[in-house]
Amino acid sequence: MNRISLSGTTAFRLAMRYAGFVCLLTIACFAVIYWATISQLRTQIDAGLRAETSALTRLYALKGINGLQQVIAALSTTKGLAESDTGDAGPRQYLLTDSSFKILAGSLDSWPVRFNSESMAWATFSIHAGRNQPGLDHQHHHIELRAVAVSLQGGYHLLVGQSLDELTELRNTI
Repeated sequence: MNRISLSGTTAFRLAMRYAGFVCLLTIACFAVIYWATISQLRTQIDAGLRAETSALTRLYALKGINGLQQVIAALSTTKGLAESDTGDAGPRQYLLTDSSFKILAGSLDSWPVRFNSESMAWATFSIHAGRNQPGLDHQHHHIELRAVAVSLQGGYHLLVGQSLDELTELRNTI
């Protein structure tokens, strides 16, 4: 009997090449979709931080340091780590300091060393949240933040940060 090997035929080799090409094309498409989605979300987070920083800077110009300090204190309640701004990409963090970086108001314990005295600076870093924060489970004590820091007139410094927890969850899901 004369058997023809399927794998030796030109049609089979051509079909396998096309199948491999389709797999590579599918992987490339999903990679582009992943990159575009994550980039768009990061852009939205930065735009939100820029808008909030601008609003707080205008508030400082209108009401002075006492008015800004009251607003930052109100925005930085202990439930803020777990519950504030949850419709966005996670809760926001605030910090207001004087010219020597002494804390005046905010939810962060200290001024991050990544920021210097530039008029506006951006950074992504991790913070450690205290175990007594309501709404945080024991696994989420380290929070990754995207933050912008600005220097205000009079030597004051303002930092507004956005938690990246939901972005990380989306990245892991994709």
